[in-house]
Amino acid sequence: MLVGDDLWVASTGDAKIVLGQVKEGDPPKCALQAVQVTVEHKITDATEIQRIEEAGGVVEPAPGYACDRIWFDESFSGPGLQPTRTLGDHAAKKIGVIATPDVSHVKLTASDKFIILASDGVWEYVSNRQAVRFVEASLRLNVNEPLRAEMAAKYLVNIATKYWINEGGGYQDDISATVVVLDPPVWKKKYE
Repeated sequence: MLVGDDLWVASTGDAKIVLGQVKEGDPPKCALQAVQVTVEHKITDATEIQRIEEAGGVVEPAPGYACDRIWFDESFSGPGLQPTRTLGDHAAKKIGVIATPDVSHVKLTASDKFIILASDGVWEYVSNRQAVRFVEASLRLNVNEPLRAEMAAKYLVNIATKYWINEGGGYQDDISATVVVLDPPVWKKKYE
C-alpha cells in the first residue's frame, strides 16, 4: 500500500519487493542500488525451519530435487514446498506452514526511483542488484514512453525466463513482475 511517501507491505512467501534507489552522494546518472523491502519466507531461514520442524514437518531434499523442501514425513509425502509461509496451502498448516505476513514500512524519498514486485521465479537466477540494473536500463531507454513501467517489467520477466532456459534445464517457475515508477518527472529530468 502506497500512501503519499509511506510504503507499507505485508508479505508472505518467497516473492519480494525491491527498491531502485540512488546511492547517497552519487551523481544522478550512476547505477542505482537495490534495497530489499520484504523478508523472504524460505527454508534458508533457520527460524522458519525451526517452526516447521517443531510442528512435525520434515525439511530435506527428496529424490529428484536438488534443494530442500517441506514434507509431511520422511517418505516425502505432501506439499514439497520451499516457501515456509504461503496463502492457501491449508494442508501444510498442520506442519507449520503459516500465512502470517511480515509487515514492512519504508518512508520513500526522492532517492527512491522505482519499486519492483516480483515472484520467486524472477529471483531464482536474478539478484536484487541485477534486477534493479535491468529495470533502470529499460526505464532510461524508454523514458518518454507512457507504458515504460510495464515495458521494464516485461524486460525483467524476459531476462528471468532466459536464465531459467539456460540454468533451469527447461523448467520454469512462476515468473511475474510489476514495476512502479516513483516520481516520473524526476526520471525524465535526470535521464533526458
